[in-house]
Amino acid sequence: MEDGPRPLRAAAPRLLAGLLALALAGCSVNTPWFGLRVGDPATANSTSTPLAPPTPVATATPVPPDTPTPQPTPTPTPTPDPVALIALAERQASEGAVPEAISLLQRAAPLLPPGSAEAGATRLRLGMLQLAEDNPAGAANELALAVASPLTPALASDAQVLLGRALSLSGRYTEAVAAFGAVLTTTTPLTPYLHLWTANALTAMGQPSHAITSYLKALDAPATASQNASRRERLALARQLAGDYDGAIAEYDAILAFARIPAYRARLIWESAQVELAAERPQRAYALMQSLVKTYPAEAATFSALRALIDAGQTVDDLQRGIVNVYANNNAAAQAAFVRAINADPPPAGARLDEILYWAGRNYLAMGSQADAFRNLDVLVADKGSARYADALLLEAGSLAGSGQTDAAVRLYRLAATATAGTIRAANALAGAAEALLDAGRSAEAVGLYAAAAEASPDAALAATYRGEAAALRYRTAGADAVLKAAGPITQAATLGPREPFWAVKSALVVGKPALVQAWMGVITRTAPASYEAVRAEELLAGRAPMARMTLAVNLPPTQTRQTELDAALTWLGAQSGITVTAGLDPASGQVRWVATPRWAGSAAFARGEALRRIGLFDEAADEFDAVLTEFNTDPVALFQAALRWRDLGAYRHSIQAATRLAARAKGGIPGAPTLVLRLAYPTYFSDLVLVAAAQYGVDPLLIFALIRQESLFEAEALSSAAAHGLMQVIPATGREIAGQLGWPPNYQTRDLNKPAVSVRFGVYYLSRQLKAFDGDVVAALAAYNAGPGRALRWRERAGGDPDVFVETMTLAEPVTYVRNIEVNFAVYRQLYDR
Repeated sequence: MEDGPRPLRAAAPRLLAGLLALALAGCSVNTPWFGLRVGDPATANSTSTPLAPPTPVATATPVPPDTPTPQPTPTPTPTPDPVALIALAERQASEGAVPEAISLLQRAAPLLPPGSAEAGATRLRLGMLQLAEDNPAGAANELALAVASPLTPALASDAQVLLGRALSLSGRYTEAVAAFGAVLTTTTPLTPYLHLWTANALTAMGQPSHAITSYLKALDAPATASQNASRRERLALARQLAGDYDGAIAEYDAILAFARIPAYRARLIWESAQVELAAERPQRAYALMQSLVKTYPAEAATFSALRALIDAGQTVDDLQRGIVNVYANNNAAAQAAFVRAINADPPPAGARLDEILYWAGRNYLAMGSQADAFRNLDVLVADKGSARYADALLLEAGSLAGSGQTDAAVRLYRLAATATAGTIRAANALAGAAEALLDAGRSAEAVGLYAAAAEASPDAALAATYRGEAAALRYRTAGADAVLKAAGPITQAATLGPREPFWAVKSALVVGKPALVQAWMGVITRTAPASYEAVRAEELLAGRAPMARMTLAVNLPPTQTRQTELDAALTWLGAQSGITVTAGLDPASGQVRWVATPRWAGSAAFARGEALRRIGLFDEAADEFDAVLTEFNTDPVALFQAALRWRDLGAYRHSIQAATRLAARAKGGIPGAPTLVLRLAYPTYFSDLVLVAAAQYGVDPLLIFALIRQESLFEAEALSSAAAHGLMQVIPATGREIAGQLGWPPNYQTRDLNKPAVSVRFGVYYLSRQLKAFDGDVVAALAAYNAGPGRALRWRERAGGDPDVFVETMTLAEPVTYVRNIEVNFAVYRQLYDR
């Protein structure tokens, strides 16, 4: 979503890839980007051989006067070399040390020829980094100097765009509009953004009528649904500020025509209600608020609407009022509303009474009062004809299970399954009964209920899930023979999913039945060749522990693409697409050069993304590249070309995603794709840092690469919803702990986690601690890395040392997915880079 002018983020690798590419525009490979060469007379540290002084003529030696002994002449401090300073600055920026890079460039800039293109390019770079450091005022000063310099047209355009951004972020809106306007007179892929930023600045200046014109121009360009919605929201605000209330509501209605997320729809309706109030049409506003209460009771905007209605003295149906308060966890108010509803005159009956009883019971459970809840719910449980009969059964069953009344809970779950027979709800009710038994330590009984849930499910995928649960639990409770006895017919294996066949493979190995091992292994390789189960079954057959190798050595390829790998990929691509694609390698850069124009060159979204990335607007660039992924999704040639281009730009996440989508087309799944496609999908970026840390802490580099791919897709500035940072997604509290233990880096701050060197060292150090704590058990160590060592210890104790049982024992979904994905990642990394 576009939320207006945003400060650039100091994302080191992306800054280096995007900004250094800009700085190098038009320069030869061997010439510094600002135009000076090391050793030029213009450089301060250049040296030349001086001429020998003439031999003095011999004369009588005078008697020296009685003077103090002369002191040696101090050696002059050499003037710093701007070439070296700028090179060091780029290295610091690449490592995320942006303040240090700024300081070095500030020292270098005055040493360059005043008013030169070199000085201008340095000022442009400084401005970009100042924006990255949230210093728009300083950036504006540097960028003004850059704009006044004789830059190339491309650099001059970028400088002018960034100057407008810096001025706008500094509150200098009039000057910002002028800067954006100067670029709008040229041809640029950023035109829709320039109109958008101009409109934002005009709105901030109190000129909404003029802003409307610019917003409409921004909307003229093709855009994603997210971009369209964001721009229309801003246009709606401008129309409201300009007094065009109907126009503002029309914009919100236009978004509602395609928006599907309930929370977002509710907020848009709430905004429309606010416009109606501003237009002094309160009855229309209250009607919109009432519609929210009835249609979207679970959303935050609806709770705001309810409060506004009550404050305005409007009558709100007590049942709906109570439901909204339940979702808002305002339970006392909800209880009062339900009491009023059930005591209404005339008394409620039929479906309305059922709804009041259901929601009152649900609210009492949230308040911790099971007795009061059941007093309401029992009325529904006693009436099989009630539309809320099954819902009431499930509420009571869940409450009973949570309070340790397992048998009663199982009975109600079974009744709910009977009441909803033939639906997914029936299968889930039986699975709920199985989970209640598991929680009570009655695993053997739970097996049958999972099997029953599988039989009851009309959905094949859900049925396979529950069959897998039953097989895994059967292995733990009754042993390998029981798994094989209960396994479905191999002839029907295509419908079983991979989990049950995996446990059949493991069981056949345990009991020594090689024919069954091969038969069930064949099922997995035919139906799910790239799955976790396929990877883990291969390890079992080879007698390997999960993600284990005999050596920590790796065979990393050259940094440049190999021609043989490119040729193989192009041949495979031709077979996939039916199109012959020809390309070679640039001998200087090693980049792929296409004989025909690559397809990304014809994508307007790609051009916008590349331009945005070049000036450091990475979030906006990512939005455009996401659109490109959708645009290219069914075109294998375009995906391959884009994956290579994104790699060269340093847009690693998008490169990996494009290559992964392409690899999935291979026969036999991802492992069957050509080597170059796999290397793009499973890369070894930051290998210098990874190999050093791996050697320092004794961790397999391939495991580290597999983990980084899962954690961040090699995006150095990745930030999770849990506030984990960087390549290896270290949370701030853990980061502080590790910094204290290592005594490094100096003056540690949380932002250091976005530096690849810090993130990799911290992550590998922490992983090594978990591996040591769990005696080299990779599965347990990964679970600890993701979910905490305390949980991992409990799961490991329950699993009895079996890593496959461990995965099934984990009680949280996220670490299960995490471990399974890293196992699959590791298998491909092993295929590509094992020595």
